Amino acid sequence: MTMPAQWVCQFCTFVNASSGPVCEMCNLARPDHAPAPSQYPVTPATKEPPAPITPSKPAAPPIPTPRKNADWLRQSRMKEDGLKLIRMIREGESRGFSPEEVWAAANCSESSEPCDWLRVELPHMLEELCEAARFDLQGAALSQQEAKEAWIRAGGQRDRALILALRDRQAKVRELQAVGMWGGQCAEALRRSGGSVREALCELQRPLLEPFHQRLWSQDCEPAIDVKHTDKQRVLRRLLAVFELPSWGRCELALSLLQEPGAPYGLEDVVQAVRESHDRDLIHRLLAKECPICITPYPQSKMRALTSCQCSVCSSCFQQYFTITVRDRHIREMVCPVCGLPDINEQAQLNSYFSTLDIQV
Repeated sequence: MTMPAQWVCQFCTFVNASSGPVCEMCNLARPDHAPAPSQYPVTPATKEPPAPITPSKPAAPPIPTPRKNADWLRQSRMKEDGLKLIRMIREGESRGFSPEEVWAAANCSESSEPCDWLRVELPHMLEELCEAARFDLQGAALSQQEAKEAWIRAGGQRDRALILALRDRQAKVRELQAVGMWGGQCAEALRRSGGSVREALCELQRPLLEPFHQRLWSQDCEPAIDVKHTDKQRVLRRLLAVFELPSWGRCELALSLLQEPGAPYGLEDVVQAVRESHDRDLIHRLLAKECPICITPYPQSKMRALTSCQCSVCSSCFQQYFTITVRDRHIREMVCPVCGLPDINEQAQLNSYFSTLDIQV
């Protein structure tokens, strides 16, 4: 049995012109007994068979091309600039320049090589900075090293480098003035030291330490401390160095006691009392203890006391009393001149008392 040339698809009712095994419209399989188109009422629109439709092959997708957007371009430029900078830094290091100098020179020398610019143009740039700073510093010169450091920190920008150099110089002068140095000398010392505060301070302190060096190596005796000297800091430093007081505050306390009007005590007495206490009232009592024999105030260091009691007399009365007792009186009367202790009638107590009295007298 032969299949009809034309047949109607049972699924989409499309009239197929060829006798193919599948429908040309819905691509479904042709049944074994597909009806011919004469079995269906033919309308005018379906009298002529439609033209065969050949399925078209899908077009190949286009090859994507990289989009050169703004980020990609920026990253490309950054990579190129980075490689160029690395090359310049390596060349600069081979010629004795630091990476910071090369970077600053690259910002200045847009048309020439940074290394050539550093060798030829940088000295002139630094001289211009020093001359421009001289006017703002009121005649004080700026060293080449200071100008170079400011230029590097500014990234090669001349105006910003001048501002940084002036700011740094003023800060260094204030630092030296804070330790007692004079402003004019500070500026000149900083210029000679290349902006180094430590070296400038050493240079400024050298003439001030010369008298100390002379006294240190001299064979003469150390001059006495003048508590009425106008330089209070100098007197305090000498008190701290000579007498080794516990603190700077104790030195100030000792100096204030020595400068009291009509003070009857000496320097060593005050230093001894200040070592024992920091209470001003207690120190006054220690420095003005009254001798019960001669009724004269003496410092605690000038008073003598026996081991058998708490009474204390001045050294002069102590020595005079026992001298007279040994010469004109009985040995049992060699007791405290104030309280009459101890009772030396017992032999054991007599031996113990005189063994210590012999050392004191």
